[in-house]
Amino acid sequence: GTLRIGTEASPSTYTYGAIYMYEGNLTINGGTIYAYGNNYAIHCHSGSVTINGGALTANGPDAIQIDSGSATINGGTVNLTSTKSDALAAGSDITITGGTVNANGARYGLFNSGGNIFITGGKVTVSSSRENREAIYISSGNTLTLGCSHSDDKYQIGKLYSPYCSVILENDFKINGESSTYGKAGTYDNTYFNNYLEDKTLTLDGVLTVTPSSLTASNVSTNV
Repeated sequence: GTLRIGTEASPSTYTYGAIYMYEGNLTINGGTIYAYGNNYAIHCHSGSVTINGGALTANGPDAIQIDSGSATINGGTVNLTSTKSDALAAGSDITITGGTVNANGARYGLFNSGGNIFITGGKVTVSSSRENREAIYISSGNTLTLGCSHSDDKYQIGKLYSPYCSVILENDFKINGESSTYGKAGTYDNTYFNNYLEDKTLTLDGVLTVTPSSLTASNVSTNV
């Protein structure tokens, strides 16, 4: 079925969001959902949002806002557009394991104020529409992990903002379709990410998966 709350021309004016949950877990397994909010499209005060399938379009000043909790996208088609702030903001971990995800923020595409971000599958595009604005924000001391298991996984991710954040590549990646030493599995600081991976397309290069115990000095940055 289809659920439509508000329209792009006439969004919901409810203060807390077109879809609002004070606490608990919101799970979307299928169907088609359109949420247009004058403040938030989807707002979860405390809990989690999990998307396993279906099609979700969320537009608002904040597309999905989770004040204290996590967001997980395992499948489906998810289009998030923020007209004022962040496309997807969470107080804890953000995990994307599959599906087609487009997160475009007026400020940040992904904003994480207190956890890590894991992108390990799917076709994912994260961007900011604001000039010279980073696409991803992670609070200091946390980690962005990029890994994939299928040859058609593809990520296009803009600049990362965090002065003390590490980037983990679980696999060897191709960057813009080409193999490169910059796409080798390993752990790097965010300067590496911004210098070499900003706004480029990352695709799987082989099937090598690197675990922390197998990292070597040749592929680990000492600046993390």
